[in-house]
Amino acid sequence: MPFDALVMRAVTHEWEPVLTGGRLLAVRQDGPRVYLSVEGASGVRTTMLVVLTPAYRRILREAAVPRPARPSAWADHLLGSRIEAVDQVPWERVWRWRLERVDEVGRTAPATLVIELAGHLTNILWIADDGTVGDAYRRIAPGRPGRTLYPGLPYTPPPPVANPCETGRTEDLPPWARRLAANGKTSLEDLCRAYAAGHFSPWEGPGPDGTHQVWVFPLSEVWQTVDDWSRAWARWGAARERHEALEDARRTALGALDRQLEQVERQLARTANRPADDAERWRRLGDALLTGGPRWDDGERPATVGDPVTGDALEIPWRDGDLGYQDAAAHAYHQYKKAKAADAAERRLMPHWTAVRERLATLREAVAAADSLAELARHHPQPARGLGARHDDPRLPYRRFIGQDGTEIWVGRTEAENQSLTFQAARPDDLWFHVKQYPGSHVLLRCGKNRPAATDVADAAVLAAFYSRAGRGSSIPVDYTARKFVKKRPHGQPGQVLYVREQTLYVTPDPEALTRLGARREPLAEAPPR
Repeated sequence: MPFDALVMRAVTHEWEPVLTGGRLLAVRQDGPRVYLSVEGASGVRTTMLVVLTPAYRRILREAAVPRPARPSAWADHLLGSRIEAVDQVPWERVWRWRLERVDEVGRTAPATLVIELAGHLTNILWIADDGTVGDAYRRIAPGRPGRTLYPGLPYTPPPPVANPCETGRTEDLPPWARRLAANGKTSLEDLCRAYAAGHFSPWEGPGPDGTHQVWVFPLSEVWQTVDDWSRAWARWGAARERHEALEDARRTALGALDRQLEQVERQLARTANRPADDAERWRRLGDALLTGGPRWDDGERPATVGDPVTGDALEIPWRDGDLGYQDAAAHAYHQYKKAKAADAAERRLMPHWTAVRERLATLREAVAAADSLAELARHHPQPARGLGARHDDPRLPYRRFIGQDGTEIWVGRTEAENQSLTFQAARPDDLWFHVKQYPGSHVLLRCGKNRPAATDVADAAVLAAFYSRAGRGSSIPVDYTARKFVKKRPHGQPGQVLYVREQTLYVTPDPEALTRLGARREPLAEAPPR
């Protein structure tokens, strides 16, 4: 941070002849920006801006007080005070104005206005003649961490720093001056003489991190000297705020991209680690159970069964509710269908996920290299698509998904979208889904006259249950019928309908199915144990 003790010395040297003998006319503030309006000894009025944001702290001349600024109640007792002297705490970013103010009964009394620009708690306060705090921009009540700065309590200054001109140690210099002395560009004695004189011209140029900086000495040959500290600080402030805004936006964008990349890598790893013969293993287990199960006694539950083709021992995952080998075989065939469908979906989506990973990696490089907010906005990352099948872009109407067999499924978000989905976007033979006797989204399976796959019908029913008031239950009844059998309810609200020739499915929203469809995102990390 270039606003160090040397810069404060330069500011003090510049403002001391202007302020001494003048009067403090007004104190106004706009957040951490405090405006001090003074009338100098020559009668010329000047507005000084003190920026109390730690990352942007500075003091400079301001052309006028902006309209949002409001009077500062903590400084009411100081208005009209005469400025007797202005000085700096040696080698500190602390400024003191010696004032002569008029108290409530018309008597004159000394006071001190203190501007603290050191540390992470920048502040402005005034001290009464008895050494107690009159009031402060930031009050720090007793019992809070750090110093206490509260009206009526004694003032405690910041911890003193070592004076390098007294200790003779370059380690006690501010960081930038220490670097200058270490590089042999100046000596401690020259710095102390310059500090005592107090006259420094502002220099501007790129700092060690490449950002625009202002200081009392040039750090390289490309730095240039300017005539006015206030203009230099105004340019520095604008450049610093642009830089910080860019870095904040960059951190946000990179964080979003990293989370998306982690999800993509997780999905690719899960696909790569899935056993190649997982579905076939379940089918062989089902066949083995139906072949060997009839020879078992009632209630017998052996741990393995022999494969009738290969002779291998297959482990039987008995469940608590299984009554016999028929239940175990039915479970094995059910798992076979699920694994086969998952394999087909992953084979279909694997090229998509690989392309998404490449696109996100390229986008991340572009975001990291962007050098302006405008360029960063052109590469702003969009939310990750759930398994590549969901198209939940706010620019598109309806939520959009892809079923296991490739049929599009559209889901309304609001009552208006439900109305539009059912009576404008749907075709007469598309299948229309809605949970029975609960408010929820209208869901459309866009199959047209084609006979839809049972897996796509099941996916549409799961989505209808999930996007309803009953979406966290089990065995949720979902009605479905052709769109041509759905009519608007007379005098009903948008989205209220009547339908006939319906069939009913009882579904339980499965987290795996919802994740596969993209309606539910996987957590980025495991939940901590309770």
